[in-house]
Amino acid sequence: MLRLVLTQCNIQSTNKIVDFCSCSVGIIHKLICTHTHHQNGVVERKHRHITELGLTLLHHASLPLKFWDFPFQTAVYVINRLPIASLQFRVPYTVLYKSKPDYSFIKVFGCACFPFLKSYNKHKLEFCSQECVFLGYSGSHKGYFCLSKSG
Repeated sequence: MLRLVLTQCNIQSTNKIVDFCSCSVGIIHKLICTHTHHQNGVVERKHRHITELGLTLLHHASLPLKFWDFPFQTAVYVINRLPIASLQFRVPYTVLYKSKPDYSFIKVFGCACFPFLKSYNKHKLEFCSQECVFLGYSGSHKGYFCLSKSG
């Protein structure tokens, strides 16, 4: 049952919600100030943490904005492998999967990497590897996303 509606201070949407709440019985409508994450709850703070970390990774790697999804996925990947206070300083990955995460698999976002490319070569005398930029982790298998200079 809906008991509370939180909205930002927006006159058009606020009027519609006030009309809805006045027609309904027992629904409380509260306004929150915009850009004040401390009023918006835990989810807003976590969203802000992920956004700031993702933008920091993107800037640090000097990548264009079109690769925005990779640093955000990497930020969530790393956050899920760090202890958090709300779980009594346990690791979310350990709580969810009942096993310790493999920290040897973690790499620095945007660093140079040299993936093994032998199986993708058309000729046996081509180089087995080339310099790429590390973009993140694969969600479906144990592997990395890399960006070569040729695209």
